[in-house]
Amino acid sequence: MYDNGLLKYFKDYSDGQGRLLWNKVPGLVEGKSEDWDIFAYFLNKQKYFLRFSPKPETDAETLLSQLYTKLGLKSAIYVPAMAKANLEYVVSNNIEGENIVIAQDERLNGLRSKLLLGKTEALEGFSKPCIKQLALMQALDVATHNTDRNGSNWFLRLQDGKAVEAIVIDHECSARSKTFDSTFYNFFNDFSIEESEKILRTIKTNEVVLSATTPQEIGEVVGSATDEVQKIVDDVKETLGYKIDQEFADRIMQSCDKVAEDLVQ
Repeated sequence: MYDNGLLKYFKDYSDGQGRLLWNKVPGLVEGKSEDWDIFAYFLNKQKYFLRFSPKPETDAETLLSQLYTKLGLKSAIYVPAMAKANLEYVVSNNIEGENIVIAQDERLNGLRSKLLLGKTEALEGFSKPCIKQLALMQALDVATHNTDRNGSNWFLRLQDGKAVEAIVIDHECSARSKTFDSTFYNFFNDFSIEESEKILRTIKTNEVVLSATTPQEIGEVVGSATDEVQKIVDDVKETLGYKIDQEFADRIMQSCDKVAEDLVQ
């Protein structure tokens, strides 16, 4: 499984159920809290974020951060933890860095609005690999029931003023939705809400998206998730000792099949 730098600590600092005993990890330095439920730490000169997370959300964060990365969309990597007051948390690595800009940053508003509307001018601001990644992000968010892809949980890496890579964080909302057809999804930013079917239709018809990829190509990637999900579930159990709920994993696989079929046909 993909490592955020913490896997080596599970051998000596696990609770026996696949959660890292965070407060016992040697060398931790607590930083400034990012929010009321997000705590920053430094370990071996690397920054990590600790966030309260009940098991369904931990399952989603752990499974989907591995899945998105496996399918070619960079994600922060989440691992289960036990921390303050013996409550359940997840710990993720920091993906921020030089030239990596959070999507809600005002410097990106012009680029995002052009991309959202499918204007050809967006091609001047985004590399084709990045556009493909954004289409894949949306397709995977639909397939995994992630209803909260707002501007605070995805990033763009800029190079010479051009967006060249998409990076995602936060998959916990996937644990809160039980259906596909009736769920609504944020599309690219906080200000435009679209139904899942409309998002997939946009992937199939948007001229900017079609300049960089095809719905068939995106569908094939999403379809490959059905093989990868079970491998990740088994790998997490073997590596960490943590058991991801099989019903949740099965639901993700079934939904990925459905989205892939819609895009490929």
